[in-house]
Amino acid sequence: MTNLTFLLKNKQAKQFFYWAIISSVVVLSLFYVSHSSNSLALASFTYIIIFDFFCLLNGILNSWARAQLAKSSFTFGFKRFEVLSLFSSAILTILASFFVIKEGFEYLFDEIQVHTSRLIPASIFAFLFHTFLILGVKNDSLDYVINSSSSSWLQEHFFDISETTCRIIPFFSKLLLPRMNPILLLGFINFVTIAGSFLLIQLGSSHMIDVYAALLIATTTIGTMTPFAIFTGKILLQTTPSHLITQLDKILREASTLDGVLEFRDEHFWTISFGVLAGSLHVRIRRDADEQLVLAHVWHKLAGVIHHLTIHVFKDDWIRRTTHQLVYSQSNLNSFSASTGNFKANSNAIQNSKHPNTDSDFVIINP
Repeated sequence: MTNLTFLLKNKQAKQFFYWAIISSVVVLSLFYVSHSSNSLALASFTYIIIFDFFCLLNGILNSWARAQLAKSSFTFGFKRFEVLSLFSSAILTILASFFVIKEGFEYLFDEIQVHTSRLIPASIFAFLFHTFLILGVKNDSLDYVINSSSSSWLQEHFFDISETTCRIIPFFSKLLLPRMNPILLLGFINFVTIAGSFLLIQLGSSHMIDVYAALLIATTTIGTMTPFAIFTGKILLQTTPSHLITQLDKILREASTLDGVLEFRDEHFWTISFGVLAGSLHVRIRRDADEQLVLAHVWHKLAGVIHHLTIHVFKDDWIRRTTHQLVYSQSNLNSFSASTGNFKANSNAIQNSKHPNTDSDFVIINP
């Protein structure tokens, strides 16, 4: 009941909900037309609209997750759900395309009769509706994945063709050379494929052209969705973002030159959700080093990049040749004060200190 109330009050979630209902009606209508016309190509195109429908549900989930507070069982909140949602959407679309390929190979051994009277109107409507959902309904999660994931092979080939075209006709440079939205490009290629198959059938070619078109649409769909699945899958596996590896290495090298720092161990940085990073590392410092000063410097080095930062300190005992571990806990925060270049701390703890863009906490408890 609480979630339903949120859905009715949140303007963005309500917009996603209304468009999701419309999308479901469109999907059912397209499946009906594809079944009545016996067109496997149109059915394959319909799965792209289903992906759009899943993205609208992801938008609702994203709006809900932003309004939720972190809990003991979900320390970083519920934003990770939107990553799982987009990953599932991409995987389901890929699986649906494989089923189309399987069915297409079965049709290769049978004679089919495609009724083309509704094929072009349905494909035009599907393409226009797909284009509107991608360009007209803003989905931050989907936009982030599109901009951050690697290019699909369809994008690469389209860029090569565009580059060749722009060398001959420079006028199209502003239109063709920027990286095109892969979902929008997929919808355009699928529409052109269906239109081409319709034209060939009208010119007297075999109706098997529709099956070949369906296989082509399914292949391009898999090629487009694979980078999305890989990108979101890496986030779920808590791998270090590839575009931040160089920057993090540079920051750690700079931090390792700080007075009192001996080495960093077990550094792990990962993405919680789209654009939200977390990290933890162990810092070994000299026995006579000022823990608070070292921690403050290390924290300020990383706080601009990592939103949720956990630092563990191991103080090296060079007399006993042993290592003492300094424990950090949010429940044992005490006092920490910083002035220009000077840090004051008591002997027991360091206060919960937060960067404007982080939720990083650290505490020192002397052994």
